[in-house]
Amino acid sequence: MFSSLPLLAYHGYFQYQDGFWNQKIENSKTLYINKLKNDESVKEFQFRNEMNQEIKWDTVFSKAFTPYFELNQQVEIKVSEKGNWTVSD
Repeated sequence: MFSSLPLLAYHGYFQYQDGFWNQKIENSKTLYINKLKNDESVKEFQFRNEMNQEIKWDTVFSKAFTPYFELNQQVEIKVSEKGNWTVSD
């Protein structure tokens, strides 16, 4: 019982911070799709913070491994001359 106190204190402090667990995805839109690999795309997400109701936008590179699991990484969009990306409908 005593050894679980640090875990409870850590959880109690960080649950009220501005972390990903306090964000809810409000809207998402696919911006670009890779012509050669259909499982790669660039998406834009709209997040709402549950604590202070602040709305944020984020652009991510998304790679789908299965229909239920995808890896998202933040990206900065730049112009590509030789890329294989097309604009999504």
